[in-house]
Amino acid sequence: VPLDVRRREDSSSPAMLAAAKRCTGFWFSGGDQNRVGDKIVGTPLQKLILTRYAEGAGIGGTSAGAAIMSKVMLTGDDRDGKEALTEIGKGAYRTREGMGFLPPHCIVDQHFLRRNRQNRLFSVLMEHPDHMGLGIDEATALVVKGGKATVLGEHGVMVFDPSGLKLDKADGFRNMRIHLLRRGQSLELATRKARP
Repeated sequence: VPLDVRRREDSSSPAMLAAAKRCTGFWFSGGDQNRVGDKIVGTPLQKLILTRYAEGAGIGGTSAGAAIMSKVMLTGDDRDGKEALTEIGKGAYRTREGMGFLPPHCIVDQHFLRRNRQNRLFSVLMEHPDHMGLGIDEATALVVKGGKATVLGEHGVMVFDPSGLKLDKADGFRNMRIHLLRRGQSLELATRKARP
């Protein structure tokens, strides 16, 4: 069932909401995660999908569809509106509200290792040290069920846990915990503990 949301108004359409209510799962395709932010976040369609998810509907996505899973969502742009990977520090990358399927302390980035996007999560976590960063690489999935996130696929997921983070005046930091999880390995999202 394609939920063809072309305008923000479509996310309030009775026909669209009726179609979405019958769905047992939702797949968010790749592209630009800002389109989901512009057209769905904060609308009746988002509320309905979150309700269906709480009732047991499956949720998935690829690339931009992965980025929208967290409440704090990377837009893909730096502070000047360009995609840059060299900056690091508070305010270096833009965020906005995502769909919020994952626990609120999780932030997702995609194409992570392949495109060397560590600076983005480091920077965002400096602003949100109570959050945890999940960098999912290409051809890789992070399957979340019952609070446990398990890696599937060819590459890996990097986990950045800033719970012991110490920021300094020079915009540096110390004590960031980092895990690289491979196929079959998992992470308890509530406790942030990695499992073999």
